[in-house]
Amino acid sequence: MNRAGLTYAGPIFFLKMRSNTHTDYKDSTQRRISLALALRRAKSTRVAMLFLRTIPLWALILFNQMQPWPTTLVKKSLAELLSESDGIVVGTVSDLKSRYDKKKDLQTFVRLTDLKIVHGHYDGSSLTLQMQGGEINGNVLEVQDSPKFAVKDRVVLFLKDNGHELVPFVGWTQGVFRVFYDEQTGVDRIKDNSGNPVLAVAGDEIIKGQSLAPLKDGGAGKTNDGSRSEPISRSKEDSESQAITLKEFLHIITHRLKEKGLKGKNITNVNVNALTGSSVPEPGDAAPSPQ
Repeated sequence: MNRAGLTYAGPIFFLKMRSNTHTDYKDSTQRRISLALALRRAKSTRVAMLFLRTIPLWALILFNQMQPWPTTLVKKSLAELLSESDGIVVGTVSDLKSRYDKKKDLQTFVRLTDLKIVHGHYDGSSLTLQMQGGEINGNVLEVQDSPKFAVKDRVVLFLKDNGHELVPFVGWTQGVFRVFYDEQTGVDRIKDNSGNPVLAVAGDEIIKGQSLAPLKDGGAGKTNDGSRSEPISRSKEDSESQAITLKEFLHIITHRLKEKGLKGKNITNVNVNALTGSSVPEPGDAAPSPQ
């Protein structure tokens, strides 16, 4: 990437913070350019806030109008998803809550139930994941290109460093697959995080469906994460029925794990109260889902 005379080829992500009274921009521990780079070099949040106060109002307005720069992620093969993950789970989102942690950073906690541990070690009946960002009373911290979840989502997750990483999935959205029920055939099937049906696995490449017309050269092109895709029916019902089943997908995963001799690690569960220092619900939390 080249912008304003700066060249950077590493992973980039953008944290956008807004409230009902003003707009702030906060950098994470990753590399960032211009204002965010200066904030990253600040030795503490207090120093960073003092730095922000020195910026003219017109500059803040200018930054507010700018569109976020896109996240650049290295494409992950199935082999990399398997080898880099601490564990692989299937679960249903039963609760989402946003909290300020002890450092006053906004975090979202995703609770999974109805768990199936495909790979790794975990004994609990539910699993809580921590993701940076969230919303409380109109104050929003958004991590661009971080996956979004809703209650009742059924997902297959390739977990990595839960409680330590900003986004605890291998390759961010690449480590998130969504389970949906195919009414035509009566079975659960698989889509990627963006909703592209997963058609097959060829070698270590996950092939996804593309409902748009093929490219002029006859190729089907690629999905937005760079994965190979094939043209499929324009009918939503027909295209969804072409997706691989959950059973087939998990069979491929377990077979590849055994083939490669990969050993699972301990899967970390996040203790929300320990991280936030309080068991009292924050204002603005969504009501807990029925158990």
